[in-house]
Amino acid sequence: MSICRYVFTLVAALALLALPACSDDGKSSPDGAVPEGPVTQVEADRTVSGLCEMLRIGRRDRDALNDVFFDQSHAGLHRIAADAQSRDRAATGLLLERKQLVENDLLADPIPKTFDEDIDSLVHATSGALRVIDLDAPRCDG
Repeated sequence: MSICRYVFTLVAALALLALPACSDDGKSSPDGAVPEGPVTQVEADRTVSGLCEMLRIGRRDRDALNDVFFDQSHAGLHRIAADAQSRDRAATGLLLERKQLVENDLLADPIPKTFDEDIDSLVHATSGALRVIDLDAPRCDG
């Protein structure tokens, strides 16, 4: 195994270990409960829809971005990663890496100019992981 592949695998494994450490404040579903079982298409659609909304908002409103990300997409991203991990660790690692990049963007002041690119790459990583778990990968309009 090459050193790059080893490092990537190690980073992905460490990211998976961190899954339970993140809190989504129970805002992942309308009734406040965190869904159990496999990710559904409805949950996948809601997760990606939130990311697409973040693209529409852009860097101009940090509060709105955080609300959308943590209320609509964050928990779904973790659940998609958890479902995909046994089938494709590389897709899972990429999804978690891109999610972390967006989370870091949301903490930066000002939000980096690369934010739109970072969200777009998270949408693509999420779509890849959704295909791994045999769900349709919604697209952002426009």
